[in-house]
Amino acid sequence: MTIRPLKNIGSGTLGGLFLILLYCCFATSADAITRTFSQKFEAPQLFFFSGAIVAFLSVAFNRTSVAKGNLISKRPRSLALRAVLSIFASVFYFLAF
Repeated sequence: MTIRPLKNIGSGTLGGLFLILLYCCFATSADAITRTFSQKFEAPQLFFFSGAIVAFLSVAFNRTSVAKGNLISKRPRSLALRAVLSIFASVFYFLAF
């Protein structure tokens, strides 16, 4: 087994490492923000605010995109399964919180 020098690492590998680092920063920031707001608000209020933010961003990005209607799914069954699993995840998150 040989160890590749850093200069031979492809841009895809570096891009993947950057995305992992970026995701870790976002996850840590989200956790810190949730902990800060959970001291001031109750869980239902946090769900309301997060849902409102997601709804606003969904509508905003759909209106600004070049191709209209990109929120229409080509796989409605997969989308329905995702919605059901999201509801379960929200309920379990609420119970854990």
